[in-house]
Amino acid sequence: MQRAYTLWDELSQQCEERLFHQVGLLEVGRPDGIVIPCVVTSVQQHGLVVDQLTAEQINSRFPAFRAPPDLVDVFEREAGYLKAERCVLAHVTMAKRHGAKFRTGEIVIGWQAQRRDVTVTTDRANYTSAKLVVAAGAWANQFLHDLQIPLRILAKHLHWYVSDHAGIRAEEGAPRFSTSYQKTTSMDSLRSTTAD
Repeated sequence: MQRAYTLWDELSQQCEERLFHQVGLLEVGRPDGIVIPCVVTSVQQHGLVVDQLTAEQINSRFPAFRAPPDLVDVFEREAGYLKAERCVLAHVTMAKRHGAKFRTGEIVIGWQAQRRDVTVTTDRANYTSAKLVVAAGAWANQFLHDLQIPLRILAKHLHWYVSDHAGIRAEEGAPRFSTSYQKTTSMDSLRSTTAD
């Protein structure tokens, strides 16, 4: 995990574009919910530095947020966000600089590993290479079935909200934030002051 920050910085320098924005991450949730136990596990596994904040500390430190006292609040200073589309383009650019060739507009039909190489069959041609990286997303099960790798594709729902409130913008010092809560928790319990 720590190495990821270094690698994003290196890629940014090579592409001369800022990709990672270190603004911190505020995560709020029930201590027995989904988010907070996972955060705590990740902190322990990867040696991350986090601040466990009370609702009062959050309300003071980040005035645009109101945190209910019954939820747990964790703030990771080193976290931030990536410009996902720009990151993909940066990786493509660097791969091309190092000799990678990209084939677009072709449908992959399958692949076959031989003793010393791998052949990929598309609707247009066969390609042979020493190595194969499969980045098939939701189609990974289809392409990796013969390897008997147990993959479970899950949909992750993300919600983005637009607000005119400057207090929740990164350039104004606000962190990125995420929360998860049970159906019994009111959406109003974690809201920005724009609702006032």
